[in-house]
Amino acid sequence: TNEQLHEKNTLLYSILSNSSNGISVSQLKFNKAGHVIDAQTILANDAAVKYSGLPKDLYLTKPATFFDPNILSSPYGQACINTLKSGQPFITQYFLPYSSRWLELTVSRMDESHLIHIFTDVTEMKEAQLKLEQSLKDLQESNSNLEDFAYAASHDLKEPIRKFHIFTNLLKEELEEVITEEQQQLFQKLESTSNRMGSLLDNLLEYSYVTKGVADVEQVDLNQTVRNVLEDLELEIQNKQAKIIVPKLPVVRGNGRQFEQVFQNLIGNALKYSRPGLHPNIEINYKQIVGRDILHDKPVESLSQWYHFIEISDDGIGFEQIHADRIFKIFTRLHGKEDYKGSGVGLSIVRKVIESHNGFIWATSEPNNGSSFKFILPIA
Repeated sequence: TNEQLHEKNTLLYSILSNSSNGISVSQLKFNKAGHVIDAQTILANDAAVKYSGLPKDLYLTKPATFFDPNILSSPYGQACINTLKSGQPFITQYFLPYSSRWLELTVSRMDESHLIHIFTDVTEMKEAQLKLEQSLKDLQESNSNLEDFAYAASHDLKEPIRKFHIFTNLLKEELEEVITEEQQQLFQKLESTSNRMGSLLDNLLEYSYVTKGVADVEQVDLNQTVRNVLEDLELEIQNKQAKIIVPKLPVVRGNGRQFEQVFQNLIGNALKYSRPGLHPNIEINYKQIVGRDILHDKPVESLSQWYHFIEISDDGIGFEQIHADRIFKIFTRLHGKEDYKGSGVGLSIVRKVIESHNGFIWATSEPNNGSSFKFILPIA
């Protein structure tokens, strides 16, 4: 009836007038071949006009190509044409230069020549997103520059250190017949200091390498990796009469050199921080686990992933559990240089390697009751 039609028209008008979202209908124009050549807005509520940044009479009388001659070939224009053909709606974010606003649009087909556009002002959210993305980009560039600087500085400083060794040895040889005991001690201190500097530079170079990610990915037999490390540490193992238990370990994909660094640092630390007067006992354990068994604060996709779980435990001096995360930060040392030599870089390298292989690492410890370093690597 006319009364029902009037009520529907009144309801439709009320929806259009009071909606905070912009609502518009556009009519597409075709050439004789049936190709879309233009479009024009034929209906728009007040919110749509406001968001457009255009006078209403201009917005409703001028075709789309008047405002943007390239709109039909743009990603937005092509998506609209695809929706008209397929009937599949789409959602996108679009910047309107006339109003300097970001809009989130939902475009749906009404019939074979009309599209419905519903849009919301998301300017504040979009600007915050773009600002965050720019901050992340700046941070990545800054980190990259710092890594490049660390590499260049470490690499360039190795030559002066090498020359320092040479000239110090030449000077000591020339003064060999007249050198006093006190002067001999000074030379030893110089050599010790330069050795520490050389070791620090080597560690910084290694750290710079691993921060650049995983290169030369291959199948790595961790059994052979550990054998290589134990061979390198053979003298220290013999001097401390250490007992090391190694199970059968898996073959993983990654960088073999970097995995050697992991075991070199972890086993080396277990030997270094052994308790005085006791022969160190170091045990490596291995099993396969599913992420949900141990990962409770990691991304959801990690929970169903299967991992290689490797644990390296010792009965050394240990540390307070409160420091369990801090020890992985570069240049962090819990013990004095006089008691335990080191640069404070080794565990940072370990964490970088594990994380660059999409794994996780953590530590548990107790003073005078040993430490346990645990890490997991995803099973391909």
